[in-house]
Amino acid sequence: MPSIFSFSGDVTDANVEVILTKLNDMGVLLPFLLLLSTEDKKRIQKMGTKFEGYVEEINQAAIAFPDAIPPANPQEEFEEKIALYHKLTLIWNAVGSFYQQVGDTRLLLGSELLGTGNVYYKAFKSSAKSNTAMANTLAILANIFKKGTYTMPVIHNIASSGVLTIKNVATGTQLVNKGMAIVSFKASSELTSKLKEPSVIVDPMSSATIPKGWTSIELTNLSSTNAATISIRMKK
Repeated sequence: MPSIFSFSGDVTDANVEVILTKLNDMGVLLPFLLLLSTEDKKRIQKMGTKFEGYVEEINQAAIAFPDAIPPANPQEEFEEKIALYHKLTLIWNAVGSFYQQVGDTRLLLGSELLGTGNVYYKAFKSSAKSNTAMANTLAILANIFKKGTYTMPVIHNIASSGVLTIKNVATGTQLVNKGMAIVSFKASSELTSKLKEPSVIVDPMSSATIPKGWTSIELTNLSSTNAATISIRMKK
């Protein structure tokens, strides 16, 4: 399996900024895009590729027999939506391929990082026998690595100006803002009587530590135009 380390020098901070800007520009060109809730996804009827041919044939029949079409569902609008569906499919296929490549490359890089981290850990463990400070650091690392403490980062999307409550949060870990929107978070309402800390603002492409006791948080997307994407660790 190849290593990607030799290519990492090409990914400068400036290039990352360009990529994120272009992704944001894509959203500007498609201002009608939306995020469905889990409940909405379960509730709606799903077409998929299985019924694409059926919809196309229904449209042809509507053209052939216009008098049978209910006025509330004009055939011209139906045909426009079919065209939009095909255009979005082209975009989805391209973006999906890009997303998978980024994800797989990130997966491989994470594997390499963990492998090297384990090598370092073994070296620290050997040196800690004669180094008190390193022994203390080793204890902290062992606690972090302890199985069952918290999950890998979980991705959440927040619609523009949207609010999202997340429970079972792993406090003391990092909330990472992966998008172009500014996000704020605070302890959720059931905790505010005990916790008086103010909201935390997280700028795009930055992170903030989740304070002790904030096991349930309320996030707000402060952008009225861009969706927000954050990652957060959950307690197991």
